[in-house]
Amino acid sequence: MTLNTEELRLWPGGQFYFEFQNIHGRSLTDEHVGDLLGINEYDSPDRTQLSQFWWQQTLWSDHVTFRIGKLDSNAHLANTLNGADFLHSVAVAIPNMPQPTYPDCAFGSELYIEPLPWLYLSGGIYDGEGIGDHSPFHTAFHGNNDSFTLVELGLMPEWSIAETTLPGLYRIGGWYHSGDWEIYFNDLQGRRRPRFHEGNSGWYLSLDQQITRENPDQADSIEGLGLFFMYGWAPSAYNEISQSYVGGWQYTGLLPTRDEDVFGMGIFHGQISEEIQRLEQRFDEMALECFYKCQLTPHLSVQPVVQYVIDPGGDGRDALVGSLMMTFNL
Repeated sequence: MTLNTEELRLWPGGQFYFEFQNIHGRSLTDEHVGDLLGINEYDSPDRTQLSQFWWQQTLWSDHVTFRIGKLDSNAHLANTLNGADFLHSVAVAIPNMPQPTYPDCAFGSELYIEPLPWLYLSGGIYDGEGIGDHSPFHTAFHGNNDSFTLVELGLMPEWSIAETTLPGLYRIGGWYHSGDWEIYFNDLQGRRRPRFHEGNSGWYLSLDQQITRENPDQADSIEGLGLFFMYGWAPSAYNEISQSYVGGWQYTGLLPTRDEDVFGMGIFHGQISEEIQRLEQRFDEMALECFYKCQLTPHLSVQPVVQYVIDPGGDGRDALVGSLMMTFNL
């Protein structure tokens, strides 16, 4: 539920947002595939929760946006636009970054500054121990009080080719978690005490680029081919996945008369920490995905998805996974 303060005749530029979730069901990852990256972005332990509630205020002709409350950091930062319709988790979320996101959103605040039409700077600071079905005031102000900080710089160029405007979004960001992280080493089957590193940090790169537009004379037309790529790095000494690579494309309106349908293909790769490779003989995991999202009515879409997972968990048996996703927008 979204409440617009200007439409409610209160004050301009304000917005309140609330998101409720009921999650239930069995996990293909846990019971069958054993993948590490996550073949289903909606996979989560059973729970009922108020997953997000926040207040947002825009200022100075929308050049500045401030947001505070229980937030999903991946909704506004460190994601991809052209990967949004994929089912695989890392199409939009970096697997080696411990950001507060679904299903465990956390209390925090975000700031977005856009000084130029093609440039922005954004960032957020969040509770580092958030649990989705707990009160954010409980986890944010009790216990270890660890924090997660994220900063992102974005470029939004518009390339003009043959009188066609092709928008892009290029982002680079860095993050820091203040908690203690266990270091991977040979503990002689528990006979040596665990070692910990204070703090965890990394960086990422995200690229979205429209390649073709079927209706260049219509500014709001989304028909055409779009590409995306995302890379994430984290220290291998205390992160299970040290590097991740994501890439793919989606085409909106590929078939005649099916202007709102989306066809996409992507590849997702996670590189297991060198220390874990040496200690546990687990290596990289890769997944391929192909989907076709069919918009049957303005309110209903049906999306068959096929994925092939190579070396699930770094040492598992390859798996072929078929899924069917249905979305109702009322």
